[in-house]
Amino acid sequence: MNELRAAYVKLCTGMDVQYFVTLASNQDGTIASIRKRARDFCARMDRKLLGPSWSKKSAEERTDGVFFIEHVASNIHLHGLLRFPSGAEEGLRMTSALIWNKICPSGTIDFQSIYDLPRGVTYCMKELLLPGYSDEQFFLLRELMSERAHQTI
Repeated sequence: MNELRAAYVKLCTGMDVQYFVTLASNQDGTIASIRKRARDFCARMDRKLLGPSWSKKSAEERTDGVFFIEHVASNIHLHGLLRFPSGAEEGLRMTSALIWNKICPSGTIDFQSIYDLPRGVTYCMKELLLPGYSDEQFFLLRELMSERAHQTI
């Protein structure tokens, strides 16, 4: 398990992420349902930040990062380490809160700049050592993007 933790830390610290985002549903759900909400959240953020042709942009131009899913049995939520499109810093907190509220009206969002990435990654992995942890509780945003996003222009 220590090797897995080390691999997650290495992967995440090698990414150009700037924000720690917690998306809570404040209700029960499944891994599939919370992944769909994360996908919807990032797609709507990209639509707002990049315009109507957002889905035609490359993965490097779009919101990118990783999510860790916690509390699968009750009050499922996500911790994300994210990078938003370049030049989109102004108003991100408000925009993300409005979008998450539309996707999950009962939910809450915590949006913070990252000052200590290794510590943030460690926090995101706190359920990794618990019995019942599944590798489905971690995913890259790029897994949710279409094939087109991975093509270079």
